[in-house]
Amino acid sequence: PMQNNWNDLDPAIHIKYINTKTYFPGIIKLAFFLICYTRKKKVDLVASSNININALLGLLKKIKLLKTKKLIIRETTSVFLRIKGFKKLIHTIKYLIGYSSADLIICQTELMKQQFLDNLKVSRKWKMITIQNPVNFSNIIQLSTENNSDLLKRKYIVSAGRFIHEKGFDILIKAFAQIAKNDQALDLVILGEGELKKQFENLIRELKLEKRVYMPGFIKNPIPYFKTAEVCVVSSRFEGFPNVLLQMAAVNNKIVSTLCAGNIDSIPSIKTCPTDNISLLAESITEAINKLPDNESITSKFLFLDSISVSNYVKTIENLIYGK
Repeated sequence: PMQNNWNDLDPAIHIKYINTKTYFPGIIKLAFFLICYTRKKKVDLVASSNININALLGLLKKIKLLKTKKLIIRETTSVFLRIKGFKKLIHTIKYLIGYSSADLIICQTELMKQQFLDNLKVSRKWKMITIQNPVNFSNIIQLSTENNSDLLKRKYIVSAGRFIHEKGFDILIKAFAQIAKNDQALDLVILGEGELKKQFENLIRELKLEKRVYMPGFIKNPIPYFKTAEVCVVSSRFEGFPNVLLQMAAVNNKIVSTLCAGNIDSIPSIKTCPTDNISLLAESITEAINKLPDNESITSKFLFLDSISVSNYVKTIENLIYGK
C-alpha cells in the first residue's frame, strides 16, 4: 500500500494486531485468537485474502472451531497457472482442506476462476464469483497532488513492483534499450525493491544504460510518478491481477500492459501486448508515447474505474451474502 491505510478506517473500528515476528507462527496465533474471540462474541462475518489463512479458516469452520455466520475468502493469484510440482500439490491440499467451507470465494478475474474449475473438479460445487478488484479513485487523485522533489525533470517511462521474476522487469529493461536508441531524451524509472535488484543493476550496466535507468527503491507514494510519466508500464509475466495497473490508469491516459492476467484486455484505453516479448513491448510503449487514446476510450476508462469503486465492491459482496 502507498500509505498506512489502516489509519484511514473509521475511528469506531477496533483493530487488533497479532504480536508476532514471523509469518507461520503468526498464522497459528491468529487462529487461536479467532477461535477464542468467536466463542466469546457473536460474529457475523470473517473475511480473509491469504491462501494459507483462507485454508486454515475454512478448516476451523468445518470442524466448528470458528464460530461465524459467514466466511468469505478472496483468492489473490492463479496458482495452477503459476506453480508446478510439489508446490502445486501443497497448494491443492490447502484448497481441498479449507475452501469448501467458505460461504463465498471471490476471484479477481474469470481466468482465475476458470483455473479452479479446470484443475479441481470439486471447485464446481463451491460458491465462486468473479469480482474485479476495486480502486479508490478519489484517494488516488488526492495522492497524485502531493509534491515530490525527486521526480525526474526529463521525460520518463515508469513501472513499479517487487523485483521478482514474475514482474518481468528484465523484459522491460531490454525493451527500453531498444527504445532508448531512438529517443535520447527518454529515461526509465522502476520503483520497488526485491531479490533481483542486483541482477537488474548488472543488466543495466551490460546494456550501458546507467544514466538512463533509475531504480530509486521503495516509494511510499508512487502516484505522482505515475501521473507525470510519459507512459506507465506493467511488464509482468503473470499476475493474479496487477492492482498497480488501476492506480496508473486513474492518473495517466498512456498505459501499456502485458496480458499477464485475465480481464486486462477489457479495460478501455489500455495498450496491451503478449508477455515475455521484448520487441512487442518496446513497440507498444513507443506507440503509446506517440499516440494518445481517443476521447471516447478515455471516457470509457473513467466510467470503468467508477464502476469498480470500493463502495460498489462492498455492495456486490453484501448482495451475494445477505441478499441486500
